[in-house]
Amino acid sequence: MKSKRGIVCCGALLMTALLFGSPSTIWAVEGGKEQNKAAVKMTLADAVIIALNNNVSLKSAYLDRILQQFDLRKAENKFFPEQSVKLTAGRTSNYSSPDERTNAVNTGGDYTATLTIPTGGNFNFTWNNAGNSPDTNQAFAYTSAWSLTFTQPLLRGGGIDNATYSVKVARITEEQNILSMRDTISSTIKTAITAYRTYLSANRQLEISRQSLLEAKRTYETNEALITAGRKARTELVETEANVANQELAATTAQNSLESARLSLVQAINVEKNTLFELVEENDYQVKPPSLPEAIGIAKKNRTDYLKALQNMEIKKWDLSNAKWNRMWSLDLVAGTTDSESTTALDKYGDSLRRATSSGAQRNWTAGLTLTVPFSLLTPERRAYISAQNELEKAKMNLQKMEVDLEIAVQSAVRDVETNYRQMGLAKRARSLSEQKLEVENEKLKVGRTTNFQIVSYQNDLNNAKTSELNAVIAYHNSLTSLDETLGTTLATWKIEVKKEDDKVKLPQAAVKP
Repeated sequence: MKSKRGIVCCGALLMTALLFGSPSTIWAVEGGKEQNKAAVKMTLADAVIIALNNNVSLKSAYLDRILQQFDLRKAENKFFPEQSVKLTAGRTSNYSSPDERTNAVNTGGDYTATLTIPTGGNFNFTWNNAGNSPDTNQAFAYTSAWSLTFTQPLLRGGGIDNATYSVKVARITEEQNILSMRDTISSTIKTAITAYRTYLSANRQLEISRQSLLEAKRTYETNEALITAGRKARTELVETEANVANQELAATTAQNSLESARLSLVQAINVEKNTLFELVEENDYQVKPPSLPEAIGIAKKNRTDYLKALQNMEIKKWDLSNAKWNRMWSLDLVAGTTDSESTTALDKYGDSLRRATSSGAQRNWTAGLTLTVPFSLLTPERRAYISAQNELEKAKMNLQKMEVDLEIAVQSAVRDVETNYRQMGLAKRARSLSEQKLEVENEKLKVGRTTNFQIVSYQNDLNNAKTSELNAVIAYHNSLTSLDETLGTTLATWKIEVKKEDDKVKLPQAAVKP
């Protein structure tokens, strides 16, 4: 279902990108040495598509769907006849006297059918056919007869609602299974996005650290030139030298964080462990979130936990209705018919069959009522009724609490998007001003009008400003992802639909599958 969030994000996601772009070259560290290695270019959309195709938990969830669909079909076939055929053939050999053995032959073919009807009643039909020969040198004698019994509960176990209870619960359970599948897909997308942005952030942090190291080295070289020219004392070189060492340590730490983030991304999208990535940064697009009332309405239509709570309430209502019927007395209408001549054997099976199916055959008929009244009030059925009442009340309280929590979560998510966007703009401005400030101070350094302490301080300020900007950008993008999750519109944003007949994730037509 399309949400407002999904509409405003349309165009932000590159769903038509290839799974892997053309290889490029990045630096990797192995054994303490930097080496050139081929890397694959990948967008955020690529990472999500690959994760949806490779995720093991998602594949396992679709395997579980096979049994879930079987259970639904079984429940919906409740009012179809259940049939079986039993064929037997045997031979017995006994001594009828000390000097004489008889070899009897017995055959049989029985057909049974049971049909449950929506009123709670059921028909049981049996058709028995037998052929017996007392000895191998004697002719066969055949019997063929059928019987039909109808039982209709009038109190306990009766009624259309009671009879169709299991079918209705099975259909609601299937809807919940679909929602659980949506949860699994959304979780897979969220994990891939988080790992992607963590790697992207770590890579940008490494770039910042390396740039800071270069700035520190340039400052060191400038100071060394001033010392050589006799314009500064050599003792002033210690501060810039220490700064170079600190920046080298920061770059090494950033490199290690990048490798950890790379392995996390490899796990998230389930690709070969030595894969290197060149990620494409996301645009700093602004997304205007829906108004709070509109966002709450979207969440109530799409949040799987809220929809499951509504469905659970429906199940508890049916449980209580079923428990009400089952605590009643048992009053059953029983009727049936049997062949009065079924025990009489005939020489030919055709004669036996014609007698069984003849309209003029003599048949026995029965009809009656059976009433069972328990004297104890402490019955299992009474306990089940009390339990069903309690479970329904719990479901109501849980739904009320979930509505409050949902509204709070939506309000917080909408506010986070707006706040993080403003913070991203402020962080960009702060970084720009820090660059200008350092640039001015570097010009002063060239003519000896500033101190090393001031330069190092401004360099650190710029480094912190770049890191703050990076964190602000990632936080803003993550707040959009969290808003999707809170509103339950992750699948709508990625244009993914989940249907009960699907056996795998149905990606948009424009997406390329591996």
